[in-house]
Amino acid sequence: MSRVTAIVPMKGHSARVPNKNIRPMCGRPLFHWILRSLLEAPEVDRVVVETDADHIANDATINFPSVTILRRPKELEGDAVPMNRLIEFHINQLQSPIYLQTHSTNPLLTPDAISQAVQAFPA
Repeated sequence: MSRVTAIVPMKGHSARVPNKNIRPMCGRPLFHWILRSLLEAPEVDRVVVETDADHIANDATINFPSVTILRRPKELEGDAVPMNRLIEFHINQLQSPIYLQTHSTNPLLTPDAISQAVQAFPA
């Protein structure tokens, strides 16, 4: 069982910023930045991309083969689904004593900042 599981939830669309998760930022899709940081943080044992979108799942699988893909069920798709329902789904699907959730919209979060946060967490 992984000790720290990092979850990055990503919808295939965004109401306010179209295709925000895959929009290019400095030559890479936006979500690549946070996945790289999570994978480089030594305290993170498993990185999970949770998505309803084939294009995000395929890109993550190709570019980050060590990342786990968790498919969002139809009943949890859409803009009106509260994050608490998604968190409940994540916990029921992924066995881990510690969960860390972040979003693709945190591209400047560094591996060091992630490590410091995990180390500061009273386990």
